[in-house]
Amino acid sequence: MKIVVIGSGFGGLAAAIRLRAQGHDVTVLEQRDQAGGRAYVYRQDGFTFDGGPTIITAPWLIDDLFTLAGKKTADYVRIVPIDPFYRIRFDDGSVFTYNGDRKALLEQIRAFNPADEAGYLRFLKQSEAVFDAGMDLIDKPFGRLGAMLKVLPDLIKPRFRRKFTDKKVDGLDYSMSLFVIYFGTDRKYDDIAHHEILMGPRYKDLLTDIFDRKTLSKDFSLYLHRPTATDPSLAPPGCDSWYVLSPVPHLDGPTDWAKAAQPYRDAIMKYLEERYMPELSKHIVTEMRIDPIHFRDTLSSEKGAAFSVQPTLFQSAWFRPHNRSEDIPNLYFAGAGTHPGAGLPGVISSGKIVAELIGDAA
Repeated sequence: MKIVVIGSGFGGLAAAIRLRAQGHDVTVLEQRDQAGGRAYVYRQDGFTFDGGPTIITAPWLIDDLFTLAGKKTADYVRIVPIDPFYRIRFDDGSVFTYNGDRKALLEQIRAFNPADEAGYLRFLKQSEAVFDAGMDLIDKPFGRLGAMLKVLPDLIKPRFRRKFTDKKVDGLDYSMSLFVIYFGTDRKYDDIAHHEILMGPRYKDLLTDIFDRKTLSKDFSLYLHRPTATDPSLAPPGCDSWYVLSPVPHLDGPTDWAKAAQPYRDAIMKYLEERYMPELSKHIVTEMRIDPIHFRDTLSSEKGAAFSVQPTLFQSAWFRPHNRSEDIPNLYFAGAGTHPGAGLPGVISSGKIVAELIGDAA
């Protein structure tokens, strides 16, 4: 069977690899100048920046794809564990370092609040149960409801979309968007880990601003990514490669990003310089950024949402847009906006679901 895969994100590529291994004639189409989707790679002035995903939590899913293609992952990339997994810096100056050392973690928890130790252990036990159950179901389809979300209204006339209309697409609850600054410095900041979470003064209220009020707050909580802590080749000698990410509302909010982007960028960089990265402004030698407009116009994401449809109870599993269209024969969907959802494990698994629904070539 001749199959066309539209989009070369992880979902599209996972589906294409599996379908080719099943004997199909597969063509992959991509609107940008290179593959990757949200995992696009930017290169500028000798620096390399991951466009989006920075953490691999289920490497065996990637190994499976290489094996299907008759290859070995290790012949192409080296996947390495990170220690710490990430470091959390709170607004009051306290720091929590999260890694796989349970004894060290419990000691840190007791230092914050001894009463939290038992709660963490209960949480860990419950999380393990959820993980085991979830991974067993992650590559299983839950129904036949079809959706293409952003591109569907543009490609298929409304009279042919009786199951997934414009009104239904617009009525879904969508994830937050992101404001991301990619930058390179001509010095290294060795006290910053590969992954850092920088908590602002508010937490619940900030989420309310983002998801409910859909307003751009003056304060923020940030994810700071320093890949050169692990791989120095991503920057020139003596330099660091970075991105800093701030969750922001999607485009249903009132923010005019043409006016808001520069002041918001300046506030974030000032915060980093004052709190964590001395004289940062003097050492930035290259920079670029993306905002919700990029997610809408370049990545074709409805409302500029960074992670497509929210994984709420009634937008998950059977209730989530599914992988086989009910409107158009021989049309299937993979990626963050369909089942099982966003994140590398979910997106890669959606490609497996599609390949199994289509089946082997005759």
